[in-house]
Amino acid sequence: MTLSSVSHLLATYAGRPSDLKSWLQRAVITHDRDMRIQYLAGMSLNLYRTDPIYQNMVKYGPYMPKEMFTGSDVHLQLLDRAITQGLSR
Repeated sequence: MTLSSVSHLLATYAGRPSDLKSWLQRAVITHDRDMRIQYLAGMSLNLYRTDPIYQNMVKYGPYMPKEMFTGSDVHLQLLDRAITQGLSR
């Protein structure tokens, strides 16, 4: 995916931790001394799975928290529509 503008980047918003709680419920927490993530990253080199992972994160549809973004009403409405309709998915 090519991000052509700031609006396009912000439209990839997937949610806050509370929004992604069910998606993260079985996630393994890694620590600095745990080499698991480095091992898995090496095994996944050149697999390019960012899009399927993002699609899985947002399949229930993120919404734009009004208190998180600032700007003119017009820009906020456009961003809200882009996030809600999944225009960057």
